[in-house]
Amino acid sequence: PHRFRVVMNGTGDTDARYLGSVLATRLKVTGVNLYSAGEFNGGEHCDDLVFRDPRRGVYKRLVMNQGRLTGAVLYGDTRDANWYFDLLSSGREVGAVRNRLLFGPAYAGLGAGAQAA
Repeated sequence: PHRFRVVMNGTGDTDARYLGSVLATRLKVTGVNLYSAGEFNGGEHCDDLVFRDPRRGVYKRLVMNQGRLTGAVLYGDTRDANWYFDLLSSGREVGAVRNRLLFGPAYAGLGAGAQAA
């Protein structure tokens, strides 16, 4: 097991902890776009939002936890990947628009970079 030590940040806070990073992966395999970010395995208090369009070859799965986006998997259509990553990494409350999140920023009413209500 590896042990890590947090360097004091100049504030004298010796209890500071590294809370982890949000990772994202975008691949294009034989002409198919694939994107995943965050925790997409779900859990006890998580909700899955899923969109499937087999005719267009599109699959989207968003994982929500307590009104926040915690994971995303996009297959086929990855145009909104950067927007989802912004929502994931910022930890914004998006529960009020959760039923529209799968359709991107224009339909969610958030716009790229806009704050959720």
